[in-house]
Amino acid sequence: MRKRYDLLIIGAGPGGYVAAKKAARLGMSVMIVDKGELGGTCVNRGCISTKALVHSSMLYQDMRECEKFGLSAENVGFDLQKIYEYRDQSAAAMRTDLEMEFESLGIRFEKGTAVIHNGKKVHITKEDGSVEICFGQKILIATGAK
Repeated sequence: MRKRYDLLIIGAGPGGYVAAKKAARLGMSVMIVDKGELGGTCVNRGCISTKALVHSSMLYQDMRECEKFGLSAENVGFDLQKIYEYRDQSAAAMRTDLEMEFESLGIRFEKGTAVIHNGKKVHITKEDGSVEICFGQKILIATGAK
Protein backbone atom coordinates (compact mmCIF):
# COMPACT_ATOMS: atom_id res chain seq x y z
CA MET A 1 0.00 0.00 0.00
CA ARG A 2 1.03 3.54 -0.65
CA LYS A 3 2.51 5.26 2.41
CA ARG A 4 2.67 8.83 1.10
CA TYR A 5 -0.42 10.76 0.11
CA ASP A 6 -1.09 14.20 -1.27
CA LEU A 7 -3.95 14.46 1.24
CA LEU A 8 -4.44 12.47 4.41
CA ILE A 9 -7.82 13.05 6.07
CA ILE A 10 -8.70 12.18 9.64
CA GLY A 11 -12.47 11.75 9.91
CA ALA A 12 -14.76 9.99 7.44
CA GLY A 13 -17.96 11.96 8.03
CA PRO A 14 -19.44 14.42 5.51
CA GLY A 15 -16.56 16.89 5.89
CA GLY A 16 -13.94 14.21 5.35
CA TYR A 17 -15.53 12.11 2.64
CA VAL A 18 -16.62 15.11 0.55
CA ALA A 19 -13.09 16.55 0.73
CA ALA A 20 -11.63 13.15 -0.17
CA LYS A 21 -13.81 12.82 -3.27
CA LYS A 22 -13.08 16.37 -4.41
CA ALA A 23 -9.31 15.95 -3.92
CA ALA A 24 -9.27 12.62 -5.77
CA ARG A 25 -11.21 14.14 -8.67
CA LEU A 26 -8.52 16.83 -8.83
CA GLY A 27 -5.88 14.12 -9.21
CA MET A 28 -4.59 13.94 -5.64
CA SER A 29 -3.71 10.68 -3.91
CA VAL A 30 -5.97 10.45 -0.86
CA MET A 31 -6.20 8.41 2.31
CA ILE A 32 -8.96 8.81 4.89
CA VAL A 33 -8.85 7.40 8.43
CA ASP A 34 -11.69 7.04 10.93
CA LYS A 35 -12.17 4.99 14.06
CA GLY A 36 -15.75 4.24 13.01
CA GLU A 37 -17.61 3.36 9.87
CA LEU A 38 -17.30 5.31 6.64
CA GLY A 39 -19.85 8.13 6.66
CA GLY A 40 -19.34 9.11 10.29
CA THR A 41 -22.15 9.99 12.66
CA CYS A 42 -24.28 11.55 9.91
CA VAL A 43 -24.65 8.40 7.83
CA ASN A 44 -24.56 5.80 10.58
CA ARG A 45 -26.38 7.29 13.56
CA GLY A 46 -27.49 10.82 12.67
CA CYS A 47 -28.84 12.47 9.55
CA ILE A 48 -29.43 9.51 7.25
CA SER A 49 -30.67 7.15 9.97
CA THR A 50 -32.98 9.81 11.37
CA LYS A 51 -34.39 10.62 7.92
CA ALA A 52 -35.18 6.94 7.40
CA LEU A 53 -37.12 6.86 10.69
CA VAL A 54 -38.94 10.10 9.83
CA HIS A 55 -39.83 8.70 6.39
CA SER A 56 -41.39 5.61 7.98
CA SER A 57 -43.37 7.66 10.48
CA MET A 58 -44.64 10.02 7.76
CA LEU A 59 -45.79 7.06 5.64
CA TYR A 60 -47.59 5.65 8.66
CA GLN A 61 -49.33 8.97 9.29
CA ASP A 62 -50.31 9.32 5.62
CA MET A 63 -51.73 5.79 5.61
CA ARG A 64 -53.82 6.54 8.71
CA GLU A 65 -55.18 9.71 7.08
CA CYS A 66 -55.45 8.43 3.51
CA GLU A 67 -59.23 8.89 3.38
CA LYS A 68 -58.76 12.61 2.79
CA PHE A 69 -57.05 11.61 -0.48
CA GLY A 70 -59.96 9.36 -1.49
CA LEU A 71 -58.14 6.19 -0.45
CA SER A 72 -58.88 3.62 2.20
CA ALA A 73 -56.70 1.33 4.25
CA GLU A 74 -57.75 -1.01 7.01
CA ASN A 75 -55.73 -2.22 9.98
CA VAL A 76 -52.89 0.24 9.49
CA GLY A 77 -50.11 -0.68 11.87
CA PHE A 78 -46.37 -0.80 12.19
CA ASP A 79 -43.57 -3.19 13.09
CA LEU A 80 -40.88 -1.31 14.99
CA GLN A 81 -38.26 -4.01 14.33
CA LYS A 82 -38.82 -3.71 10.56
CA ILE A 83 -38.61 0.08 10.79
CA TYR A 84 -35.22 -0.27 12.51
CA GLU A 85 -34.13 -2.72 9.82
CA TYR A 86 -35.12 -0.17 7.16
CA ARG A 87 -33.07 2.48 9.00
CA ASP A 88 -30.04 0.18 9.16
CA GLN A 89 -30.39 -0.81 5.48
CA SER A 90 -30.54 2.86 4.47
CA ALA A 91 -27.27 3.60 6.27
CA ALA A 92 -25.62 0.46 4.90
CA ALA A 93 -26.65 1.35 1.34
CA MET A 94 -25.10 4.80 1.65
CA ARG A 95 -21.89 3.32 3.10
CA THR A 96 -21.73 0.85 0.21
CA ASP A 97 -22.21 3.68 -2.31
CA LEU A 98 -19.40 5.65 -0.66
CA GLU A 99 -17.11 2.59 -0.63
CA MET A 100 -17.71 2.00 -4.34
CA GLU A 101 -17.11 5.65 -5.14
CA PHE A 102 -13.90 5.63 -3.08
CA GLU A 103 -12.72 2.54 -4.94
CA SER A 104 -13.44 4.09 -8.34
CA LEU A 105 -11.58 7.27 -7.34
CA GLY A 106 -8.62 5.40 -5.81
CA ILE A 107 -9.26 6.71 -2.28
CA ARG A 108 -7.94 4.52 0.51
CA PHE A 109 -10.08 4.20 3.65
CA GLU A 110 -8.56 2.79 6.81
CA LYS A 111 -10.50 2.05 9.98
CA GLY A 112 -8.44 3.09 12.98
CA THR A 113 -7.22 6.02 15.04
CA ALA A 114 -4.68 8.53 13.82
CA VAL A 115 -2.06 10.55 15.66
CA ILE A 116 -0.19 13.32 13.88
CA HIS A 117 3.57 13.63 14.50
CA ASN A 118 6.29 15.98 13.28
CA GLY A 119 7.20 15.89 9.63
CA LYS A 120 3.63 15.30 8.42
CA LYS A 121 3.86 11.77 9.76
CA VAL A 122 0.66 10.05 10.90
CA HIS A 123 0.61 6.93 13.06
CA ILE A 124 -2.50 4.89 12.37
CA THR A 125 -3.50 2.28 14.92
CA LYS A 126 -5.76 -0.22 13.19
CA GLU A 127 -8.53 -2.28 14.78
CA ASP A 128 -6.22 -5.30 15.16
CA GLY A 129 -3.72 -3.18 17.12
CA SER A 130 -1.13 -2.95 14.36
CA VAL A 131 0.36 0.46 13.59
CA GLU A 132 1.00 1.88 10.15
CA ILE A 133 2.98 5.05 9.50
CA CYS A 134 1.85 7.22 6.61
CA PHE A 135 2.76 10.69 5.41
CA GLY A 136 0.42 13.38 4.16
CA GLN A 137 1.65 16.33 2.12
CA LYS A 138 -1.50 17.99 3.42
CA ILE A 139 -3.41 16.76 6.47
CA LEU A 140 -7.07 17.61 6.99
CA ILE A 141 -8.65 17.09 10.40
CA ALA A 142 -12.36 16.55 9.81
CA THR A 143 -13.42 14.88 13.04
CA GLY A 144 -16.68 16.79 13.47
CA ALA A 145 -17.94 18.98 16.26
CA LYS A 146 -17.62 16.34 18.97
